[in-house]
Amino acid sequence: MIVCDQNNVAKVKKRLSDCLQLLEHYEWLINSFVLDFFIDSHWNHLPSSWKDVLTNITPRDLADWMDHKETPKYNEPWPLSLLALKQTIKHLSVARTPVNDLNCVKTFLKHPESTHSWEFEPHMLSESGGQHASLKHVFRKHVKPKKQYEMCRLAKLTSSISHCLNTDKVLDIGSGVGHLSRYLCYNNKLQVACVDGDDKLINSAKKFDDELEFTVSKMFNRGDTTLQLPRPPVHVTSHIAPDMNLDNFHQILSNKFSISSPDQLKYGIVGLHTCGDLGPVLIRMFTQDPGAVMLNSIGCCYMKIKEHFPMSGFVQGQEWSNLTYTSNELACHALEMYTERLRKEQEDKLKVHCYRALLEKLLLGRDKKFRHTILKTVARAHEMPFADYVTKATTNLVHSGELEAFTEDELTEPKIEIQLGQWWEVVTFYTLRLAMAQIIETVILLDRCLFLYEHKIDNMMFPLFDPIMSPRNQVIVAVKRG
Repeated sequence: MIVCDQNNVAKVKKRLSDCLQLLEHYEWLINSFVLDFFIDSHWNHLPSSWKDVLTNITPRDLADWMDHKETPKYNEPWPLSLLALKQTIKHLSVARTPVNDLNCVKTFLKHPESTHSWEFEPHMLSESGGQHASLKHVFRKHVKPKKQYEMCRLAKLTSSISHCLNTDKVLDIGSGVGHLSRYLCYNNKLQVACVDGDDKLINSAKKFDDELEFTVSKMFNRGDTTLQLPRPPVHVTSHIAPDMNLDNFHQILSNKFSISSPDQLKYGIVGLHTCGDLGPVLIRMFTQDPGAVMLNSIGCCYMKIKEHFPMSGFVQGQEWSNLTYTSNELACHALEMYTERLRKEQEDKLKVHCYRALLEKLLLGRDKKFRHTILKTVARAHEMPFADYVTKATTNLVHSGELEAFTEDELTEPKIEIQLGQWWEVVTFYTLRLAMAQIIETVILLDRCLFLYEHKIDNMMFPLFDPIMSPRNQVIVAVKRG
């Protein structure tokens, strides 16, 4: 848990500054494309002492090096710089183990003792079908298990804070087809506005609302009164933007919520996995919007950020903050899933990284126009010879006449076999680069926390979701006090 307030802001700034220094030092690594492994001789950029150890490392030891909860059992001395890098990443990265309850939020809000529970509802997914065991069927319909898990935990957080702030209205920004909105409304008894810029999604959400109400009506007629129907969600088609007219937006919300005056509006803002710039835009909107008293923000798709990094004056004043599309895309990877694949001795599946890197070299040998070109996805590539992979991956280019098919001699010559033998080096390089993802995400999110603090809004951040279920698991919580 990270709190960004007067008592802790100095620690947040120090952490951010240290993260940026680390990323600047390894800028070449975070901005390297693995598919350029052979073209740019990535392996030769590593210190020789690292290569001596990493060439013979086992998949399990590599997974343990990357996993902060594990201490690798080394069979030979490791270079201190590589050990120090593991500990530095561990020390600076935000924690990823999800909280067991919401008492940290209760403490942050300085909420007096009350009968309100800060415990999560049971959220274990059943073994059969991966459905949410405690979630009523009416809420599970059309909703994948991952989304069921996310909406239950986020709904508990949102309803708990709303209870503290004595507000019953919530805007679900980027609501899509409205699964979270319906759960907040029908299960948590909040008045919810689904806000999305896509009319098609809004219309789909309305259809799902009607379907749910019809199902509940049938349940009620059969004598099942466990689920009551409050006011259904309202729907607003609107693009959220930094320069949006908030007065017009408030008037729309007042009409939708049947409030006589926009001055009476008070609501929370929720964004579940807001893509790219929408996450920081919500944060800016929260600082400017007098009607918004609560923010629960969970971002994703950092590589789609075009305009809103850095946000804080602190990061803008640092000597280096050069995050790129390539580095931000790296921050979106599922680290825990990757390490589990290594531990389960499924590293052969990662041979595709070597295949793709070697094919990139072959393509550039034909023409520079093929650099980083889009190829056809090849299922189960690791189970086939390299020549078969190349044939399948380039089939669209060959059929379109852009590329002359590679010959068998080109794909089976001795130097190709030598480079295919380097597949573990490619995987190891990929892993080293992936380890930096946690630092990049930490920088992006702490920058947002500092931006809120610079606008005199205390905030906190903590892991709300299990990263295996939902890799982008950090929620930023902010409230306007007084």
